[in-house]
Parts: sequence; structure tokens; C-alpha cells
Amino acid sequence: PNNGGNYNPNPYNPYNPYPNNGGNYNPYPYNPSPYNPYPGYGYGHGHPGYNRPPYSNYHHTPYYPTYNNYNYVRYYSPYDYYITLQYQNVFMNWVLYPATGYNTGYYVINNYPYYVYNNYQYRYSQYDTCNYELVDSYTNQASQSFRGYTCNDGYDQCADIRDSRNSYENNYRYFCAENTSQY
Repeated sequence: PNNGGNYNPNPYNPYNPYPNNGGNYNPYPYNPSPYNPYPGYGYGHGHPGYNRPPYSNYHHTPYYPTYNNYNYVRYYSPYDYYITLQYQNVFMNWVLYPATGYNTGYYVINNYPYYVYNNYQYRYSQYDTCNYELVDSYTNQASQSFRGYTCNDGYDQCADIRDSRNSYENNYRYFCAENTSQY
């Protein structure tokens, strides 16, 4: 029943009151993060109107540059990188930086090495330190930490476990992201 226009079967999400929206329903709709511009949506659930792509099995292959380029931008601590981020790119203390127009793989974007996966870019420097975590998008909890590794090593280890777990789940349940609260 509509109840005169005042009925919302999903009061946590004013943007989409009907949770059966093609499988994108977030079973944990409350998001206490002040950084998320779309409350009620976790990673992989997207913004209002977002349609998650169907799962495609993937196995991360580490990239080893054939040369050392010392002209890349450097961030001498994770904090140096975190202060350059806009609030839209941080969700519950995790960096989620969109990579529009790039396929999965290694790229140098704005003079910095990144690995792009699932339309997000992840720092992939062989010199800088990153604090990657493996995150369960169903619970919004970190299940494993790769703190203090170089960016490419931390991401490679995280991505390997992510892909194994996602393959088992047949879903994009797990993702890797840098934790901005650890520096």
C-alpha cells in the first residue's frame, strides 16, 4: 500500500525505497561514514541508479615494470597521498578511486603507477608504502590487512586472496582498498 505517498518500505534509503532493484540491495544499509555521499550504499552497491555488472571470474596477474622510472610522483608516506584525496573517494576510511575509461591492468595515470580493476584504480608503486586491506562488502569489515608493504606487493597479495574468495562466492563480495586511518 502506498499510504498516501508516505510509505517507504526501506526507510534507510530515501533514494530507492524498493530494495528489490536487480540484486543491488544492500543488506547493511546504514553507513556511519561522513565521507560517503550516498548513505546506505556500500562498495559494489554504487550510487542511486547504479547497476552492478555480473560477476566475471578473474585472477590477478602481478605486473613487473621492465624499467625503473624514477620520474614518477612519490608519496613518502601513506598520509602524503591521503591528504590529496577528495571526500568522494573515501568510503568508511577506504580509498575507492574511480578509473573511468580504463580496462583492467597496469597504467601510469597522472605520472603515477596504478592497477585498475573493476573500474577502480589502486596505487601500484614499487617504492611507496600502502596500507591495503581485504574488505568484505557484505559486512563492511576488513578481513585481512597488508599494512606497510610497498603498494604493488600489498595489492598483489590482497588481489590474490580477493580473487580466490570472489571466485568461491561467484560474486564481487571482496575488494581491496587502502585504509586511510592507518598511516
